[in-house]
Order: sequence, then C-alpha cells, then structure tokens
Amino acid sequence: MVKISVRVPNKQAKPSNFLRTTRAGISWPAIPNEKSSQLLALLLQLEKSQWWPAQKLRRAQFAQALNLLHHARKTVPYYQESLAFLDGVLELTEEIWQQLPVITRQDLQQFDEQLLSISIPPSHGSVSEIRTSGSTGRPVKVKRTETFLQFHHVFTLREHLWLEQDHRGKQMAIRSIKGLQRGRAKVQGTWGAPFSLLYNTGQSVVMEITTDTKTQLQNLVKYQPDYLLTYPSNLQEILRHKGDELAQLKNLKQVRTLSESLPDGLRQEVQEKLGVKLVDVYSAHEVGVMALQCPKHDHYHVQSENVLLEVLREDGHPCNPGETGRVVVTSLHNFAMPLIRYSLQDYVEVGESCDCGRGLPVLKRILGRSRDMMAMPDGSRVFPSIVAGAMAVADAAPIMQIQVIQNTLEDMEAKLVAERKLTKSEEQQVVHVLQKSLGHPFRIRLVYQDEIPRNPGGKFSSFISLV
Repeated sequence: MVKISVRVPNKQAKPSNFLRTTRAGISWPAIPNEKSSQLLALLLQLEKSQWWPAQKLRRAQFAQALNLLHHARKTVPYYQESLAFLDGVLELTEEIWQQLPVITRQDLQQFDEQLLSISIPPSHGSVSEIRTSGSTGRPVKVKRTETFLQFHHVFTLREHLWLEQDHRGKQMAIRSIKGLQRGRAKVQGTWGAPFSLLYNTGQSVVMEITTDTKTQLQNLVKYQPDYLLTYPSNLQEILRHKGDELAQLKNLKQVRTLSESLPDGLRQEVQEKLGVKLVDVYSAHEVGVMALQCPKHDHYHVQSENVLLEVLREDGHPCNPGETGRVVVTSLHNFAMPLIRYSLQDYVEVGESCDCGRGLPVLKRILGRSRDMMAMPDGSRVFPSIVAGAMAVADAAPIMQIQVIQNTLEDMEAKLVAERKLTKSEEQQVVHVLQKSLGHPFRIRLVYQDEIPRNPGGKFSSFISLV
C-alpha cells in the first residue's frame, strides 16, 4: 500500500503568481473578466510593437494621430479653425504635422472650456476631471475618458513587466495622496489598480508626502516593503537622514521615482546606501505616461503607443541625439480634451538608439522645467548643479534641507532648514560651496526657516528662478 502524505496549505502563504480568474476551481490557465481581458489584449500588442523599427512606429502614431485630429476638428471648438486645412487629408506627413500649432499651459488655463469635445464617442466611457497645480501653483483642469485611463493602466503594467517585479511582494508609496492624514500610514490589501485587475498581489502601504522624514523611516522599518515609490526630493531626504533606519530595511528590492526630474548622482547614492536599483518614470497628469526607463540601461524609452513626443530646438526643429530641447507632446487617446502638440515646458536630452533592440525613441536625461533653469549674468540659461551643491552643503554644516531662489542675475537666496544656527565660518563655507556648484560668484543671502513646504501637488524644487 502506498502512503500518500498531504501537506496542509499555509494560510499565511503568499498569493498565487497566476492571473486572477473568474471561474471557481480554475486557476490555470486563468479566465479573466472583460476589463482584465482588454488590458491583456493591449499588453499583447505592446509586447510586439516595442520591437518595431522606428519608421513603423511613426506610421502607426500618425495613423492614430489623424483619427484624433479629425475628431478635434469636428467636435472641439478650439481646433475648428486651426485644423480646417486637414479636411480631406487621408494621411499625415511630417510636413503636415509641423504645421500644427503648439499650445501652452497658459492656453490650457485660458481656453480650457473651448478645448473640451462636445461629442465624445460613447465607447470611450465616462469622463473624469483632474486638477493639477504644477510647480507654479496655477491650477490646470484636464478632462479624461475611461479609455485614457485604460491606456494609463496598461503602460503602468508594461513598466511592471519590464522591471520584473514580483507582485506578491509588499509595496510602499510615499506621495501626494488626497485625503490621507499627514503622518499616518494606511495599509491596503492589494496594490490596487491596475495590478489587482490582473493579479493576486501583496499588500501596499501609502503615506502622505508631507509626513516628516523620521516618521516615514519609522514606517519603512515597520512595514519592510519590497518596493518603494516616492518623489526624488523625498528620497534624497530619506537617504540623508542621520538615523540608522536605512540599515534596517532588509526586504527592499527596488526604488521607483516619479513626478520630479531625477537629480544627477541620486541613482548612485541609492545603490550605495540601500544596495538596490533606482528606476524612474517620466509622466505628466495632462498626458499620462511618456517614457519608461529601459530594462537594460538608465535612459528612457518614449512610450510611442501612448504619446507622440517631440523634442524641439528653439527654432522649432527636432533635436538630434545629444541635443537638448523642449518637450512638445500629444496624447493619442484622450478624445474628451485633445491636447495636440502641448508644450510641457520640460527640457530633455535626446539619446541614441538603444542596443536593447526596442524601436522606441530614447531620452537620455530628463532635465526639468524651464523655471528650473538658472539665468547667468551673460544672459544664457543653464540647469544648475544645485543637488551636488546641496549634498556638499549638508556635509559642510548641519543642514537638513535647502532651496535656492534666484531673484536677479546676481542675487540668490538660500533657504535653510538646519539643526541649529550656523557659525559665521560655516555660513561662509556654505556660500562658497553653493557659488562653486552654481558656477558663478553670485551674492547669496542665507535665510533660516523651520520648514520649506512642498507645493500643493507635493513636489519640491531645490532651485527656482524668478528671473
């Protein structure tokens, strides 16, 4: 007689790695619901299109863009005159595309009602609104369809697959979260959409970005996440905290950043202090996911299936690899409020084609907004190395936070949050370090503050030019 041993399942075991299923007793192969099936169908198409050559991707983009343009011409008051020349056009070309006007954030604020479609295709689903203050504090309202959000979900899933994350792990997000009390950690049973639409996931923990750094670290140690998601500026504060909490993060596998431009040196600092890789995403509330970090490199791949992203010189011509220009982007699937050739006021550096084999365009670096550029006395504008300067300042004196404001071509104001008032010698050293990192002997006035608040969206700018 053969003895069969039966192992009693551990109730604390991690959830299955299979897809979620709708049929009792059938876990593999899973039978997903309609919403999940649509996401999987999109992912299947994206798996193929990422390997297309650049020319094929461009043709597909222009075909979808033409659908959007004809819809805007017929149903969006703002575009009815400016797109009239497209009547009868059956195929887009680069020449036609370059004739389209560029709209700005100011246009979006001024003409928001005129940019709304008066006849959204019913199949695109319900419409929701998002408001974002951005770095200027002036609000922007954008209407988005369910279809737009569906595409946002699928590119979030693409990033998850590129990063080979284990969705059974624990995720912690420290970001701006409406309605969440400052200082409180909220535990959720799943990672939430879109992950929970496809998978049985581990827990997630969320915290408001304005929570003080010490409390954030205490909760990181308490919950021991596998994955941390936060803003670069907040991550810097976590890394430079004086306590020993970082050494107690035993399960951390990866750090993801979003919402702000990534400072030079932060990837290396994360690797040195946490022993994990930092992965960044380039997105905007108005248009969704624009670029994801390459699985093999630190540079970014433009998500051409979601947006038509241009990097332009000051004369309006496209930048070549190695050149820096401003971002003008078109969201290809938002038929509620089409944003066609929308200037984000961001600056990026174009990269060479990637050896990973993907035909998706490459952005080497995301440099930041135009207001983050420093005006030099000779009239030129550059992105300052303020982050490196801030690190050196923190080493030179007991400074926990710093923000530099440029008031004139020669005058700066450095706001400091310090453990104590600096000595005269330390103040002189701080000024010297900042002047060196900024590349010019600006007149710098030190101003002590108890706290340097984030903007209403939870973002923090280490440098702001008022010139």
